[in-house]
Amino acid sequence: MKRLGNFIRDGLIIVVTTLALLLIIEGAVRVLYPQIQSFGNSKDLFSPARYGDSHGLTPNVSGQSIGALVVTDSNGFRIDPDAPAQDNRNTTKVLFVGDSVTMPTGVVAGDGFPYLIEDNLPNVSITNSAVVGHAFGDYLSVIRNVDDSLYDGIFVGICLNDISRRSFGPEQQAQIATQDTYAPWYFRALRKVNEVLSFNEFLRVRSRTYLLTKSLVSDRGREHFLGDKEPYEQAQTDEVLDEFFVELAKLGAEKGAPVFVAVFPYEYQLRNGQQPDVNPQERITGAANRAGLDTVDLWIEMKHMVEQQQYVSTDYYIFGDSMHLSITGNRVVADIILNNPLFKKFLSLAEQTASTD
Repeated sequence: MKRLGNFIRDGLIIVVTTLALLLIIEGAVRVLYPQIQSFGNSKDLFSPARYGDSHGLTPNVSGQSIGALVVTDSNGFRIDPDAPAQDNRNTTKVLFVGDSVTMPTGVVAGDGFPYLIEDNLPNVSITNSAVVGHAFGDYLSVIRNVDDSLYDGIFVGICLNDISRRSFGPEQQAQIATQDTYAPWYFRALRKVNEVLSFNEFLRVRSRTYLLTKSLVSDRGREHFLGDKEPYEQAQTDEVLDEFFVELAKLGAEKGAPVFVAVFPYEYQLRNGQQPDVNPQERITGAANRAGLDTVDLWIEMKHMVEQQQYVSTDYYIFGDSMHLSITGNRVVADIILNNPLFKKFLSLAEQTASTD
């Protein structure tokens, strides 16, 4: 009996000591790496079938998205709660359409590029309909369902993962590699364990140590890019892209609103010394141009700044993230877009639309 008591006591000491050590490590990581943000989104941020069959942000809600506050208005559009009230009646109104990069997740609204663009253009007001998880079909649903009176022009943010294996038929899907193909064997094994224990979602929201460890033992930026570029290697890719951009241009014409397209790069594509692999951007911009849409490929200037040693690739992105922009990344993107002649042309056309309403 005494031996059992000693065993239990020693076990409790080990457990308590281990937990204390983990808490100390977690505290140290949070102090030494304040740039690491928790991942995950508040579930009540999203509502199904907000735009036809596409989900959207819940109206009049506040929640967290990758550690940043998200606040919506009565229409379910993200707003900057700290921005002064604005009279939009005599402004050129731009509808931003996109996914989590255009929303943008991981930063407060005032640090996001759509709101920085608005701040720098006194006669422009924005409506931001971008939502985590949206892709090509959702963008079209948003434009079809948002009240025409809310915009004079349409800005569409495109990410490489807007085309995925689901964009193709069953036969093509079977030929397309996934991100797991490029992950280390131990990550693939952990994903199998996670299917049973579901620890990843719990830890990435609560533990900065977990996120730091993942960034040290695996090149997630490389894995995400190589996995998400796979659909662009398919023979049917141009057909998928052409179908989307032709429909996008058609919708813009029906709504009487000019359309401008921005294509966002992944962190891996911007690394200094990295052999450029921009086949996805070339195919996206090619299809957009064939549909008569003006486009900015953000990779060009962002890569140039890295080559000029103004930034390193990771400066543009949230810690350990392959595609979501940091505060710095959002500012750089806003500056590039504001100075882009095709964007200025787009604003001029949108202003003409506003003047005829």
